[in-house]
Amino acid sequence: MKVKKYQELDRLKKLLQKKNLSYRKLAKLIAMSTDALNNKLNGYSVFKSNEVERLAEILHLAPEEINYYFFPSCCVSQQKEQGETVVLPEILLLSERMRIF
Repeated sequence: MKVKKYQELDRLKKLLQKKNLSYRKLAKLIAMSTDALNNKLNGYSVFKSNEVERLAEILHLAPEEINYYFFPSCCVSQQKEQGETVVLPEILLLSERMRIF
């Protein structure tokens, strides 16, 4: 039985559905097996930085959207007194650290 080591990427999976992009088609676009893609989306393995970069290009993600879709646990948010959700300022965007855009 496989054990999940990472967080499941529900936001990314929903985006793929919204864009009507199947795992099979996406896997082909990034030269990855469908099983490997499935494992990464479901938290059994993790995307490499070059895979994140390629997927961001294919999905037309803005640099500030990368953490939201690929690293949801980094997007810790808190509620302000007015009920407004904000992303904590100490979270650095992955795209800035990697300089992929």
